[in-house]
Amino acid sequence: MATSGSSGPPAFKRGLSWDESSVLRLESLANAVLETTDSVSGRAALETLFKMASNVQQHPQDVKYRQVRLANKTFSTKVWSQPTAQEFLFASGWTVVDDVLVLPNETNLEEAKRVLEKVICVSTPVSPTRKSPAKRRPTKDKQIEKDRKAREEQIHRQREEKQRVSEKIKADRVETRQRPSKDSKAVTRPFGSDVKRFQDIGVDLNGQGG
Repeated sequence: MATSGSSGPPAFKRGLSWDESSVLRLESLANAVLETTDSVSGRAALETLFKMASNVQQHPQDVKYRQVRLANKTFSTKVWSQPTAQEFLFASGWTVVDDVLVLPNETNLEEAKRVLEKVICVSTPVSPTRKSPAKRRPTKDKQIEKDRKAREEQIHRQREEKQRVSEKIKADRVETRQRPSKDSKAVTRPFGSDVKRFQDIGVDLNGQGG
């Protein structure tokens, strides 16, 4: 268990460049984080350490990025619960003061960040070239699904149109059968109604010249 007042290497504390042995120690500790835990927990610890170093670099004057309470649930679970991760923090220049992890103002985490980035990349199981098709695949699958639905909708519309036309034809046939036909209707006429009389054709039987 780390004790209050632990500190990083003197060269690092003075803001000077790291010597080769110090860099190798950081790399060894970062790899040990992966080896002493399962891969998921190890990567989570390294990624959290990398995020801490990035925040300090991006906000060098902001004290909130240089202090972490040990009781912080996320930090405690992902990082502080692992002894090798604690060693990496102390080797990077962090120290503990009254249950708070503190990074002195003169400490630079550029080298620690570089080491973490290197170890995280090496431990990545799938290379970026193999990830690219996986990223494009959802878009391709969405297009295939979209085309399939469009075809189904087209077929459905064609079936509905065919059904509509068929029903219209049937309705027209029924209407035609039920409609009375004036031309074929029989008309009953009284007997002799068609017989022409002399007066009908202009013949006067009482007159002369008939």
